Amino acid sequence: MTNKEASPLAKKLVSEGKYEEVAALYTGIINDSNSDTERAKAYCNRGSIRARYIKSYSKAVDDFKQSIELTKTKDIKEADKNDILYTAYCNLGLTYRELDLYDEAINIFIESIEKLDGKKDFYIYDIHLNLGSTYVGNGNYDKAIEHYLKSNPEDYDTNKNLGYVYAVTGKHRMALEYYKKAHNVANEASQKKEFFFDNLIRLHSIKKAEPILNGILDILDDRNMLYRICVGYFKDTKKYGYVYSLCKKLYMQTLQIMQLLFIEPSELYVTHHTSMEVAEKLLCAGNKLRMGNMDRMNDTTEGEILLRYLGLNIKPQKYTYRYGIAYGVAFSFAINSLNQFRLYGKNAGKEATGLCLVFKRCFFADGIKNPVGYRFNDEFKDFDGKHSLFRCVYIDSSGDILSIGESEDEHKKNKKAFIEIKKSFAKLKRIVNEIKNNWSGCDIGLDSILCEQLILDLLLNIRYLVKDASYREERECRIVNIENIESYLETAAVKKYISRVYYGSGVEKEVYGYDGKEEDGSAKLDKLRKSSGIETISSHHPHRNK
Repeated sequence: MTNKEASPLAKKLVSEGKYEEVAALYTGIINDSNSDTERAKAYCNRGSIRARYIKSYSKAVDDFKQSIELTKTKDIKEADKNDILYTAYCNLGLTYRELDLYDEAINIFIESIEKLDGKKDFYIYDIHLNLGSTYVGNGNYDKAIEHYLKSNPEDYDTNKNLGYVYAVTGKHRMALEYYKKAHNVANEASQKKEFFFDNLIRLHSIKKAEPILNGILDILDDRNMLYRICVGYFKDTKKYGYVYSLCKKLYMQTLQIMQLLFIEPSELYVTHHTSMEVAEKLLCAGNKLRMGNMDRMNDTTEGEILLRYLGLNIKPQKYTYRYGIAYGVAFSFAINSLNQFRLYGKNAGKEATGLCLVFKRCFFADGIKNPVGYRFNDEFKDFDGKHSLFRCVYIDSSGDILSIGESEDEHKKNKKAFIEIKKSFAKLKRIVNEIKNNWSGCDIGLDSILCEQLILDLLLNIRYLVKDASYREERECRIVNIENIESYLETAAVKKYISRVYYGSGVEKEVYGYDGKEEDGSAKLDKLRKSSGIETISSHHPHRNK
């Protein structure tokens, strides 16, 4: 069997998730074929399956190296040899990058340029693109730009990546130039969506990048979420340019607030309090953490506090969102907190019978991903990407911003940031009032209720990051995603991201009844330890259930 003949079966097995069978299929070609060309291709194909699906990176590295070695034989034609070298070198470099072995990846890509110099332009363009992204990975932006500029100037990824690097290095005019070019050369709907939702605003400073965002948000395209929202209220955004500019001003301010509330990667730990039943599913069965509809959280004022602060009278629970539903998970900076054990994870309503999962910071994204949130119906119901983590803001009934979600150690360091957050919310209020005060004079043909509904839509990214000050003891932070599906979302599987588990003082003597059987807490904890290998620690809080 040749690789070409094996391809339809391999694709079918991949679609069915039978990755080991695919690898075995190519192993058969390696063992049985008399052709070095077929064997070299089979090594490459098996390595790709091992790297991409099985995650057996060391074996994949060996396969790619063996493929390269076979090209030294005289039996392989020049054209086949170049194709094999290109595929094997690129995959080997990408696998090293997946292992965070950036120096090895760089050396491989440089070696591949030397081997393929003077061959197809596509080879060299793609290798320079990979080299640029590898230099971004290890923080060498000058080298990244050098290699991106040697890639295909008409390629979407080349221009998108140049825009990103120029943005994070503060060269915003250059960034805008390349972002616009990326948008113009994008030839697939998926690229246009990716451009607007996943890469545009992964910037170090939204405030500094304002010229980029202004330029992008002025592209009246239905992949632009601001445009999508506004066109639902007034079709002719050019005719009502002043109204659109006010909406853009408000939208930009929500992005600035997201930037201020975003929690940068650090050594800080955050916790998630949950029940024994859910903890078993997460840590023993390897399940993913569910993100629930934020409107169905325990707090009945969820999503309303920001509206109250801004003086909006609309009742959100009576309003059907056209642009997505907020899904999220609550975390806390409070580790091993008696208050949290009393409130969350209770078994049969009994306090201190739940668990406190302590998450490593690497569970969360290192940038603001997908801030506008919109995705199309069936594509992302379940995804493994990391999510951005944001602090909550606590506002009391008089409209004073009292605190933010933070650890005890952070409080002194965050004073300056807290002042900036208060200023940013005050500016948000001024912009909302500006829209309300100018609405009737815009001759847009919509009443004040629709004006508030429009504002509500524009605030969706940050509404669920604002809570009543009564909950400030919880020192909460959240991941929030806006999706237009009516179900639930899932994060990545969490087991490898848990550093330790605290259990409530009532757990060991509690009897848990689910899955059709009863079992005491001590046995549950033993099972948890053995299955997960994660350290479990008693909270030792002086709490007594009645």
